[in-house]
Amino acid sequence: MEQSNRKDGKYAVIDMGTNTFHLLIAEVTKGELLFLHKEKVGVKLGQGSINQGYISEGAMERGLNCINSFAQTIIKFEVPKTNIVATATSAVRSASNGVQFAELIQANTGITVSIIGGELEARLIYEGVKAAIGIKEEPILIMDIGGGSVEFIIAKGNDILYKNSLEIGGQRLMDRFMESDPISIAAIDALNTYLAEQLTSVFEAINKHQPKTLVGSSGTFDTICEIYWKKENLDFKLDALKQFQLPLSEYYPIASELLTLNKEERLALPGMAALRADMIVVAVCLINFIFKNTGLENLLVSTYALKEGVLMAAIEGKSLNSFQ
Repeated sequence: MEQSNRKDGKYAVIDMGTNTFHLLIAEVTKGELLFLHKEKVGVKLGQGSINQGYISEGAMERGLNCINSFAQTIIKFEVPKTNIVATATSAVRSASNGVQFAELIQANTGITVSIIGGELEARLIYEGVKAAIGIKEEPILIMDIGGGSVEFIIAKGNDILYKNSLEIGGQRLMDRFMESDPISIAAIDALNTYLAEQLTSVFEAINKHQPKTLVGSSGTFDTICEIYWKKENLDFKLDALKQFQLPLSEYYPIASELLTLNKEERLALPGMAALRADMIVVAVCLINFIFKNTGLENLLVSTYALKEGVLMAAIEGKSLNSFQ
């Protein structure tokens, strides 16, 4: 993004995901972007009810408490109300009481929540990833694994060749397939059969455009990097990086180990984020399935995702609707 397009001031972005709520506060001064505050809370908004199409009372209470806390932090950083953007994704948009939840947040905090559709979510993820890695003239497949949905974007340069949002996120897959912990081989087989049915259009697009690099964004990929760095005693920190190339020869042993451990053992792994310890199992199954059934050869992790895409739009003065 051109620095000349950046509007000076403080900005706050709230990303209300199915598993995790994020708060990102940044400041632009003379076109230079500085992150002031990053926070994530494992709200588990979709836990136990996402496949039934509603947000449970307990999840709603956890979500509201989290947004109340975020609102106090935003006040502390003196972010103007006009520069606060809050988005809600799969768990809220697919819930019969999602609008009611958004209205409850507005009544309690004054923060307006935009419930965004899957196509817009995919576009904003692309904007975030583009800001992190720059996208060259070779096509890439971007995959963002959320708790409720998974977004797939094939991009080349500044062009989006394909984008799709599928309601096959980690919480949904876990509720449907993970009947034991560790996950059973039979469950992985059943999950793979289901993914083959759900991913038809994604594989058609991959076959058409032939990307060789998978760019992973969001929590699962971040956590796999953290595990790898701890394993190799590497002094890297996610907050200091925009991207990281993870060799597949390093990814596969970590993935295999995650599928054989129970939750207590996964939590004991150095680098494992507690709020990822459940869904990372089915997320790894999904990543494995994508690599096994495509010609993808490389794994690049982008530390920017939806919230950074929303931030980039905000500091350019673009409304979310302008991307529709």
